[in-house]
Amino acid sequence: MRIGFAGIVHVHAIDYAASLRRLGHEVVGAFDADAVALAAWCARSAVPASSLEDLLESAEAMIVTSATNEHLTYAVRIASAGLPILMEKPLATSLPDAAEIVRVCAEAGVTLMTALPMRFSAAAIGIREWMAGGAAGDVLCLSGVNQSLYPAVEADWFADAERAGGGAVMDHVVHLADLYSWWLDAAPTRVHGTMNSVLYPDAGVDTACLVTLRYPGGQLAIIDASWSRPQNDVVFGTFAVTITCGAGVVDVDAMADHVVVVDAETSRTSWIFASDGPAETMLAEFVAAALEDREPSVTGADGLRASAVALAARDSWRAPAR
Repeated sequence: MRIGFAGIVHVHAIDYAASLRRLGHEVVGAFDADAVALAAWCARSAVPASSLEDLLESAEAMIVTSATNEHLTYAVRIASAGLPILMEKPLATSLPDAAEIVRVCAEAGVTLMTALPMRFSAAAIGIREWMAGGAAGDVLCLSGVNQSLYPAVEADWFADAERAGGGAVMDHVVHLADLYSWWLDAAPTRVHGTMNSVLYPDAGVDTACLVTLRYPGGQLAIIDASWSRPQNDVVFGTFAVTITCGAGVVDVDAMADHVVVVDAETSRTSWIFASDGPAETMLAEFVAAALEDREPSVTGADGLRASAVALAARDSWRAPAR
């Protein structure tokens, strides 16, 4: 399949391009309004730079990896061209814009998939099946952690409140919010976020947050999200959940399937994951849904639901007067 990129400033964009090639697809080009950033990215990824107009003519599907506040503009252009879209999370910096993205794509009849790769983690799928089969009993509490390196070191727009909509709360909360709703088959009825920027105090956005949620079945959930991993860490982040339920307490670690490697020359330690990873499986699902003209397993509506949680957490917090 011929796939193009609209916006290249997201840290995942270059890995997506490499994964698509491993899967046997052609990355026909990339566009970004920032010509300097585009040229540098294309040189690193060996993807040709293109105008958006040419991409919409040559591509069979598009991936949007721009700053979040540009998502709606790209969605309108791509949907009008009738092309399937894989859009990075969160969908938008406001709930009306996120809802408009879903509406525009539905009206145009194009596939919209949200980039929520943890849905494709073997651990997450196993928990979904375990809960659906009734083995968990009554779920009482979900407590999850999603931490990463400070992404603005590589892509400064992550710490730009206008372009990203917020900091760690917008970057990380959507992943666990999506899994919780998927596992429980419900959206939360109450959301509250507490945030600070003790880490990287000059960032201008929140760099750590704690979000509490309540679900229709009475379940309590917690999301601990931050940019707290050291920049020289062995892994880019952590992703784990503790589930308290009738069957007991279950710990889920989506990063557990790895091999520890120590470089003999530099003494640097790193992790190599034992599989292609959930992101590559997500990309394969997007391509399959586009080729088969069907709804993907993670939809735009799923992305809207998860984005709504992050936005509610952000908006529930009121910073003290400074």
